[in-house]
Amino acid sequence: MLINTMTEGEKQNNIDAHHEAGHAVACFKFHIPIIEVLLTDKEKVTTHEGNSGFDEKDFFTDRKTRERYTGLIVVAFAGTDSARRIDKKAGLNQDDYCEAVKYSKMIYSEDKARVQFQKSLELKASELFNIPKYQHAVETLAKRLLEKPCIPGEEAELIIKNAIKDFMEQKGI
Repeated sequence: MLINTMTEGEKQNNIDAHHEAGHAVACFKFHIPIIEVLLTDKEKVTTHEGNSGFDEKDFFTDRKTRERYTGLIVVAFAGTDSARRIDKKAGLNQDDYCEAVKYSKMIYSEDKARVQFQKSLELKASELFNIPKYQHAVETLAKRLLEKPCIPGEEAELIIKNAIKDFMEQKGI
């Protein structure tokens, strides 16, 4: 019989580590450079290069612009989805939701279309972590975050890349 000896504080740190690792892995997947991943008492944040020079018409006509903004919204939802895999009760982080809404409003001014678009990308974030290599990358980065609560972007990207590579080699893929 396995007895869970984690304190409430340790459980919350584990949830937070998975949340931030989820953001980072989604950034990696969507080629959004990671600046840093933090897990401290004062800050729990994954910073990345956000929007610059957005033009709504580019979203609908330029594939790279569409992929970038779709990726930014998925990144916003990815933290919560990753945390929910550790604790089903983990709620949607308000800052993450505001980030998703901000990017969605840049694309869709009509509420109904925006909400539908956001829901489809929230599902996409969830589906991302149904892929075992990304689950493994989240687990690996979360574990490292618990050991080292401030990971620079290049190091985080290398941890993710190596975790995926190791997973693929273990599975013979």
